[in-house]
Amino acid sequence: MSKYILDGFTFIYLPFEKKGLFAGVGDPVERSLGKAETESLVYGPKISFTESLSTNIKVLRHNISNPNLVSDEIELGERVKQKVRIVYLNDIVDPELVTSIKDRLNNIDRDDIMDSSVLAQFLDDNPYSFFPQYLMSELPDRVIYSINNGKVAIFVDRSPTAVICPSTFFSFFETTEDVYLRWILSSVLRWLRMISMVLSILFTAIYVAAVKFHYEVIPSKLLVKFCQSREQIPFPPILEALLLEIMIDLLREAGARLPSKVAQSMGIVGGIVLGQAMVEAGLTSNILIIVVALSALSGSFVVTIATLETGSLKKKMQLRF
Repeated sequence: MSKYILDGFTFIYLPFEKKGLFAGVGDPVERSLGKAETESLVYGPKISFTESLSTNIKVLRHNISNPNLVSDEIELGERVKQKVRIVYLNDIVDPELVTSIKDRLNNIDRDDIMDSSVLAQFLDDNPYSFFPQYLMSELPDRVIYSINNGKVAIFVDRSPTAVICPSTFFSFFETTEDVYLRWILSSVLRWLRMISMVLSILFTAIYVAAVKFHYEVIPSKLLVKFCQSREQIPFPPILEALLLEIMIDLLREAGARLPSKVAQSMGIVGGIVLGQAMVEAGLTSNILIIVVALSALSGSFVVTIATLETGSLKKKMQLRF
């Protein structure tokens, strides 16, 4: 009885009767369906999930008119109950996958599961891995596409994101727009994201290794430019690169935490002013500025990786040294 009362139901007691009635008269505070904030799209629906679990399930059922769509509810926690929904198509999903997910959820004995990102961390096979093992999205069409391909979506109450599993390494380089575009263009964009990932991880490290240890691989004319740009730099290349990487991360964090209008000015003005000031002060070379900027551009703006984890994978991929 207490469970329904806490959910906003009213208990109607009938005299001389052993049973009563529960009436759903609650008016929960819910955010209306709006545009996705963290995953932008050019083609396709623009709506995103909300913090209401029932609303998210309604959105899925409205788009998947299939009687085989199953929504299993599980409660986590002992003192604070947290509702979790497992959504899948019963006729195409692997039953062992559903059983494995339910077992993992039932083995979670925590009362602080407040968001899907926290739940995904408890579901990981290897908590020390740099790479997330589950894809997260706030776009209904991406979740619907995954469910129609035999995957499972996990929703947490009061969380606007869904956990999609299983996920492979290449799943993090796919976007929903790949489905709407022609296959040739989608394939080219996916290869571009893969190349961007390699540049993000290795470009700065290759520059440091070439300048510090293997300068013979650099063409002579280009090597002269490198020497001229580093003529007055007091720091070794690796320390210089780390200084710029820290500055890029500080600008990224400031842009993510500040209001949107202020964040745009902070990112543009802060990057230009700090970069130009560091070059004029002789703290870094202009060539390394270009290298780090290209590396940050590849890792933060081109590669479409599970960004809903507050950029955790992107930050970990910045650990190049």
